[in-house]
Amino acid sequence: MMESQSRARLTMFLALLALVGIAVKFLTIAALHFLRPDVNPVLEPISNYGVGPYGFLLTFADIGSVVGTLALVFGLYLGIWPPGRSYVGLFLLGLCGVSELLAGIFPIDVGGEATTAGTIHNIVGNISFFCFPIAAILLSLRMGKDE
Repeated sequence: MMESQSRARLTMFLALLALVGIAVKFLTIAALHFLRPDVNPVLEPISNYGVGPYGFLLTFADIGSVVGTLALVFGLYLGIWPPGRSYVGLFLLGLCGVSELLAGIFPIDVGGEATTAGTIHNIVGNISFFCFPIAAILLSLRMGKDE
């Protein structure tokens, strides 16, 4: 009985942490839209906010997103009974979070010259971009088996 209560508390804490992490990402990106009017988020990658003034804010946003994503992974692992878990989906969601952190650490290339940091950014950015929808589908399909 005590173990299930502590597990429920931990799951609730992780859910709150996930929400806070995503809120930090959302609010920071919203602030960057106003602080950097020179970047057009419709025509340019959002990673361009990470280069130039206020670039540290994009890294801060990515850290919030990573904390939120990893909290969600662990919260889903604890909150869903084994028949409803998609281990591949949880892995891909965790990989998405870690890839987003790396994309925040390594800045995007601006201009014509390719750098190692820019190449790393592009690779991990694509990993994050493609892992998330696959993880969401896999997790959603399996959650129906959890009563």
